[in-house]
Amino acid sequence: MKKPWIKLLFLIICLPILSYISLRVGVIAVTHEDVMTFQADGSSQAMIALADNRIPRTVVALLVGSVLGLAGLIFQLVTRNPLASPDILAVNAGASLAIVLVTLFGFSSIASFTTASLMGAFIAGVIVYLLSANGGNVMYMTLAGASLAALFSSFTQSIIAYEEGALDEVLFWLTGSVAGRSLTLVETLLPWMVGSVILVLLLSKELETLSLGDQVARSLGQNVGIIKFVAVTLAVVLSAFGVALAGPIAFVGLLAPHLAKYLFGTAFFARLAGSALIGSVLLLAADILGRIILFPREVTVGVVLAVIGGAFFIYLVSVRQGVFKS
Repeated sequence: MKKPWIKLLFLIICLPILSYISLRVGVIAVTHEDVMTFQADGSSQAMIALADNRIPRTVVALLVGSVLGLAGLIFQLVTRNPLASPDILAVNAGASLAIVLVTLFGFSSIASFTTASLMGAFIAGVIVYLLSANGGNVMYMTLAGASLAALFSSFTQSIIAYEEGALDEVLFWLTGSVAGRSLTLVETLLPWMVGSVILVLLLSKELETLSLGDQVARSLGQNVGIIKFVAVTLAVVLSAFGVALAGPIAFVGLLAPHLAKYLFGTAFFARLAGSALIGSVLLLAADILGRIILFPREVTVGVVLAVIGGAFFIYLVSVRQGVFKS
């Protein structure tokens, strides 16, 4: 499978297959016939399980995986740092802290969660950008992001420990999960997520040039500073939407771009699409695995990805260092 479009087609085919498995797997038995004859107003256990749980969590996994995959690729391209991702650069931690704070003050609506997530992610992104000499130093950006992520996470855990009773509703969300989400939340955020992805596509030529290096981009007439700022802003927004929907899920934004680079090499547009598709495949597969490994209990997708992502990260660093070469 040397041609990029064949590999992209394979990833696209994986999505409906995994989605079908996601609709079938769970404590409540759902048959093939139930899936094929689904009715939103059905009264059977299978129909209720599909409408209230399986369909929303499948849709959320597909959407969140794709935006985190795209965000991770943008962060890695702009910073030229193979370790850059929404969780490493404190974007997820900033969004999580903001959501915990608004919940502490009694706000728990979709609008408040989304607004808080966007503001927290944006503030974290700006701080990291400023601390790293206006985004010009890769090492400083990574160190600033990791330090700020640790600081925000400690604040979040301290608030939860102090006000555990008042924050019960966000404890499960903070582990990173696609379960228990409603299609209402998806419908609210979907137009904004689609709009952000379209903006990324419109910026794709500039990102492709930027991936060749700052000097090459400048020689071709690009204003590198502005392109980087716009690109990072879009990545922050995409990450914030992901956190608002599913909580601070780590490793998707780190792994998806690397797997896309391994599959597609320097074919930029294939890497762009591949990062989004691989992100969806990773998150959906991890959610399915979390329902199986301790059946009938469930392991949240954030925990599953932490185990898989951690092991894969060690593998990349120790065995396949060539994957990180730009």
